[in-house]
Amino acid sequence: MTTAIPSVVETRQQVATLLSEINQLTELLAAQSGLEAVAYQLPVMSYAHRCDEIEVKPLFGDEALQFCLAAYRQIYREDDQDPVTSARYPGVIFCTDLLIERLARINALKDQLGATLSSLKGRPRATFMRQALPNVSTHHLCRHIPFVLMGADDHFLSVGFTWAGNTAITRRMNYEQAISFCARRSATGAIHPNDLELINASTGNLYERRLMAPHPRINLTTYLSTMQPTSTAMRAANLPLLVATPRDQVIVSPLFSYQDETWRQSRSDKKPLRPLLPHIDLYEEIAS
Repeated sequence: MTTAIPSVVETRQQVATLLSEINQLTELLAAQSGLEAVAYQLPVMSYAHRCDEIEVKPLFGDEALQFCLAAYRQIYREDDQDPVTSARYPGVIFCTDLLIERLARINALKDQLGATLSSLKGRPRATFMRQALPNVSTHHLCRHIPFVLMGADDHFLSVGFTWAGNTAITRRMNYEQAISFCARRSATGAIHPNDLELINASTGNLYERRLMAPHPRINLTTYLSTMQPTSTAMRAANLPLLVATPRDQVIVSPLFSYQDETWRQSRSDKKPLRPLLPHIDLYEEIAS
């Protein structure tokens, strides 16, 4: 079955329409009175592997606001950015009007483009991206602009920045894929008989698991006037969060620099995996 390649011209026009909508959004936001922002600038990831330390630069005032508005317009890779990484722009904008209809149009366009690009795999995707959207990061292009709607009885919002723990890419593999994976990872391209015995003896599912650079997340909690929490949520802090609430009604816990030795709560969705082969990112799932 041959994959249908999208039209380069039509895709470029979709991106141009999206950027026009985003530019109008940022202009309308900038025109609102009392607009404030806090933001945290992260270094560009020049490689995708695990980091021991990530320095965070807090931004405030007009510098933070301009950083946040520019983040919405950014669809291209940063200078020296590893193509497999995604630049992240954690922050919060405190506005008076969320412009919900425009946000809905923008996020719908992003979904449409994401569906188009995700239909391509392997070489067809790489060829199409070079022709239609050179230097465009799919991650930057397709992620939604986040916002939060507070309930009618909610009076306060808590915004807490943190780092996701145990960040990794995990891919399930069958037996044949595991054999091919080990052959590619070995120095000679051959598989040692002991490796085959270990794979054959495995009773659990097989996974490739590669540790990646950690990414920031944001915890959201809304409160009644009595400070009783009404709802909680956690999101990826990829783009600045839009909040139609005065700054003095939001409690912001800042994002601190990442230190690998800092204790973090384990993820609830973490798979119980153990290494299957030494020095190769192949794991087997064990009973939880």
